[in-house]
Amino acid sequence: MTLIDGFVYSWTARYQSVNYRSAVCFDCGVQANQARRRQVLDALIPRYFPGRTAGEDFEPMPNAHVNATDVIVMTTEDATAKVRRGGPKGPHDDDPQALSSAGVVELPSVELPFPR
Repeated sequence: MTLIDGFVYSWTARYQSVNYRSAVCFDCGVQANQARRRQVLDALIPRYFPGRTAGEDFEPMPNAHVNATDVIVMTTEDATAKVRRGGPKGPHDDDPQALSSAGVVELPSVELPFPR
């Protein structure tokens, strides 16, 4: 998974970059049985939309939908993460006499509220 936080521009083309946060997980997966699929799928909506309740705010998931959806149970064997922050690192990026400019175009984080 990678989240891009900003685009880094430099006076020197070689030093164009991206500010990011990245994580990679190495896993082994097995297909979940029906009971585990039901448990996982029933937990998804309340996790991402807190306060929503099956039978009140949305229709409960029928067995046909559970049976039509695969869930893979994964056991993480190894993980790694990497982050790049900061501005451009080119040789002329701090020079006010440079022909152009250098900096970072920050990308805003967007939180999507759930209307109730």
